[in-house]
Amino acid sequence: MRYRQAHAAKSGSVPFALRGPKSLRGALLAAVATAASLVAAAPASADALPTLSIAPPSGTLTEAGTASFVVTASAASAVPITVKWNVVDVTPAAGHAAATPSGTNADLTAPLSGTAIIAANATTTTIDVATAADTLFEDPEDFAVEISEPTNATLGTPTKATATITDDETAPTVAITPIAVTEGNAGTRQQTFTATLSGTAGKTVKADWSTVSGGAGTPGIGDAVLGRDFVGANGTLTFPAGTTTQTFMVDIIGDAIDEGPATRVDATDGEVFEIVVAPVAGESPASVVGGSTEITITDDDAAPTVTFDNLAVNEGSDTAAVLLPIKLSNGSDHPIAFTIAPDGAATTAVDTATGVVGDNDFAHLGTAATIGPEMTSGYAAVLVNGDGVNEPDETVGLTVTPDAGDDGATWLTSPGADPAALTLKNDDKAPDLEIRSGKGKEGDTVDVVGTVTGISQTGANLTLTFTGAAADGHRAASASDFTPPSTTTVSIPAGTLAGTELPVPPLKLKLYDDTEAEPAESIVVSGTGTGGTVTSGVIVIEANDGYQPAKPTISASSTKIDGPGPVTITGKVGAGETVELWGAPVAATKQPLKKLTSATADGTGAYSFSRTITTGYRFQTKSQEGVTSSEITVRVMQDPVFTAASGAKGKLTLRVAADPKLAKAAVTVERYSGGKWSATSWKGSTDAKGVWQSTVSAKAGSSWTLRARVGGSAAVGVDAGYSATKKVTVKK
Repeated sequence: MRYRQAHAAKSGSVPFALRGPKSLRGALLAAVATAASLVAAAPASADALPTLSIAPPSGTLTEAGTASFVVTASAASAVPITVKWNVVDVTPAAGHAAATPSGTNADLTAPLSGTAIIAANATTTTIDVATAADTLFEDPEDFAVEISEPTNATLGTPTKATATITDDETAPTVAITPIAVTEGNAGTRQQTFTATLSGTAGKTVKADWSTVSGGAGTPGIGDAVLGRDFVGANGTLTFPAGTTTQTFMVDIIGDAIDEGPATRVDATDGEVFEIVVAPVAGESPASVVGGSTEITITDDDAAPTVTFDNLAVNEGSDTAAVLLPIKLSNGSDHPIAFTIAPDGAATTAVDTATGVVGDNDFAHLGTAATIGPEMTSGYAAVLVNGDGVNEPDETVGLTVTPDAGDDGATWLTSPGADPAALTLKNDDKAPDLEIRSGKGKEGDTVDVVGTVTGISQTGANLTLTFTGAAADGHRAASASDFTPPSTTTVSIPAGTLAGTELPVPPLKLKLYDDTEAEPAESIVVSGTGTGGTVTSGVIVIEANDGYQPAKPTISASSTKIDGPGPVTITGKVGAGETVELWGAPVAATKQPLKKLTSATADGTGAYSFSRTITTGYRFQTKSQEGVTSSEITVRVMQDPVFTAASGAKGKLTLRVAADPKLAKAAVTVERYSGGKWSATSWKGSTDAKGVWQSTVSAKAGSSWTLRARVGGSAAVGVDAGYSATKKVTVKK
């Protein structure tokens, strides 16, 4: 037989022709029939095999569930079809993770591979993959099953299908610890907080956190305030997969304020603020469940104590409010009210007008004071009426008492009444009797009176003393020159007005008349006493009996000094007299003398002045009686500074500075030789600064002994003078 291959390929049947003896054709046909029946029972050819594909599970796949993948043949087969399958890695979808097929925290359970069979004449079978149960919070996780190596079939598409395991754990919550922290007394302190997830996550978990003032951001009593009790902060916590704790820090602000809820349980109640945890904005699904944790800043400050201290102020001369401080040892978060009451037993000042000089000293300005929350000072106010009256120091007694209950006493340690005294210090001088100075001739009786200054609430008793003493440039009177008054006491009654003359009648001072020619003499009236003072006065007995004042003497320590410098002027006048020094520089045109200074002669009448001059000067003195001394002149002699040096061969450098500094003064350099001084040719005149200098030639190696002469100026009282000697050797 010959098969017609081309026809077979086109039609799927195989025609053939029997050739041979007719006797064999029946047997051959029977054989062909048998072969055909066998062929019909055999698998189809490769060109006719069914194709296989795989589909993912339907519905939602959860942990501890079964993923049923469906393998489908394109056509039924008369014989069973087999295909191998394996769980394989897959690139997860966005927002998903890859499932862990085996090992620790495996998401699948064995078997993870095998052979699937499609029964004869069937077209589908399933591959079941079991998912594992866990307690991790995870993203959806993807895995795939892939088929391969079929028998009695070929692979179609797809050969791989993906399944997603949906997590059945809820997002974790976040717990914050500690929930109570120490406050401190000052500055800031970093407090570490720990954030703990309620469960382990199989993925990175993020959570935003922030601090909020107590009272949900509207703080009241017992609530911590952002910026005052803690420093506001926020951030994002990141928990890598498998971790459950992270830490962060918040700065706690310390203070000394007693704080706590409106109803105190104990001294450490403190104030609260919140740490709020929330999902990260824009994250879907959220990694955590948001929540808020209340944090207590434990109070470590005692309830304050109160002090009401004494205060002393000057009374002044006008009306002014005075504040007596009510002080707390430390602040409280509550206002604390006090009642202010007068303490009559401790008060000496007068708060009414009674008609007595210096009364109506003060007035109360209020009966209540409140120290605000977190403050430490309040005040009791008193109006002080100042005056110009001399009076004893006076006191105003006060008592402060905290109000009862939550208005005050509840928030204090050892509350109770506290007294204090305001002292009004007298700042007005005691009255003074200013004795009126006067004069009289020998034989006269002089009235002695004084003028009162100041006013007093109490009287003053004074005793006057009459003493011969030098005063106002006069010689002291002797005891024989006068007779003191028979009564020397003077009283200034309380309330005596300033300007009043006392005593009435005046005291009588008798001046003794003698025949001795005497200058004016003085009697000093002074005094002491209680409640007042005396300002001394002077009674002058006029010069008498033809007295002529003596002319002052005058002399100078030297009538000519070397260079500018001090000169001492001395002489004598009357004992204890005031003497004036007058003077003027010597000038081409004589100038009038001017007063330079004054001094008081000693008990012998000697006086002394010291004056620095730079040119000639004229001096004269004048006694307090107006008599002038002779005039003297002190001249200044030149005291020049001369330098001589040789800096080059055969050369001398010469410099002369006049002292006093005169311009155009003649300068001559002299040489000492053969036992005498002689002028050299080195000469000139000073410039505007009083200096002459020159470089001159001299024999190399020669030695010279030199000095400089500088001329003076009669117009200004300066005489010529010489410098110190200088020795110099001319450079070779």
